[in-house]
Amino acid sequence: MMYETKNLNQNSIEMANKHINNLTMPSWALGDLLDIGVKLSGIQGVFPPKIEEKRIYIFACDHGIVEENVSLFRKEVTEQMVRNFVSGGAAISVLSRHAGAGTVIVDMGVDADLSDLVKRGDILDRKISMGTENFSKGPSMTLDQAEKSLKIGFELVKESYNENDIYAIGEMGIGNTTTSTAVVSGLLGSEVDLITGRGTGIDEKARLHKVDVIKESLQKRKIERDESPLSVLQKVGSYEIGAMTGMILGCASFGRPVVIDGFISSTAALLAFKINPKVIDFMFLGHRSMEPGHKVIIEELGLSPLLDLNMRLGEGSGTPLAMNLLEASCKILSEMATFESAQVSRENEVQ
Repeated sequence: MMYETKNLNQNSIEMANKHINNLTMPSWALGDLLDIGVKLSGIQGVFPPKIEEKRIYIFACDHGIVEENVSLFRKEVTEQMVRNFVSGGAAISVLSRHAGAGTVIVDMGVDADLSDLVKRGDILDRKISMGTENFSKGPSMTLDQAEKSLKIGFELVKESYNENDIYAIGEMGIGNTTTSTAVVSGLLGSEVDLITGRGTGIDEKARLHKVDVIKESLQKRKIERDESPLSVLQKVGSYEIGAMTGMILGCASFGRPVVIDGFISSTAALLAFKINPKVIDFMFLGHRSMEPGHKVIIEELGLSPLLDLNMRLGEGSGTPLAMNLLEASCKILSEMATFESAQVSRENEVQ
């Protein structure tokens, strides 16, 4: 499947720049907040840009690699947290309500029966299987499953882009920092020890075990430096990372901005970037994660995180906070007075 992207609308960008230069403030005095507005104008192809309908997609999946004792929590927590999302008690639930953003929870491969939630319309059923395989013993998934995970995320945008001004991605899945670290190392050749963090809060002994598991798995899966992104996803990735990758590609294809959360969501952003570098024009990094692997992704993408709050939760928890900034940028461009409309002189004239 080809993943083409739209081009940024240069006319809208020029209109935004011209308008900003006429706002009642010193030149570009709101800094990055104005750059955000210019980028949003180019993405949406209109001026002023608007953010009213906000949607955060949370993709959930279990990971076979948890069999190797790489996480502080058991895989059952994935299902429990999905139910917590539905009941509105999770951090992402609270922050999404605060930002006025809707949440959509997507079961990509939770190793549990969630049919009750599906029947009530609380979650979307896109389950590929009951979790990925243990990539220390074999590939995480088949090539067909990897392609399907991408397509699911892409199709979710295709089905809804007329209803949403902006998207954000988040995830849930015990073991997914291990998976993400393996994917990042596979894509960039990064030293595993340097990019492996504590995930759910493991101690240093457990972290070193996690490093060994990832190193050995990458060797077993024979991932080369020039491996294709799809192959890396198939060998050591996961369904929720694949779906987030597909959603980013979909946003770039249908002209919608997408806010990326922390390390795991950014791993999907890295995959999407490797598939088609032009997707970078449609992405905003919501925040800087405390996970060490996030640093190398940020450097590779060349994007600056909007927030730095020492967060490392996941779930998409940084995205509603970032959406508030993006919405504020839109309001500056649409509501702030120009020198002419406010009848404010640009300079003091001495007679």
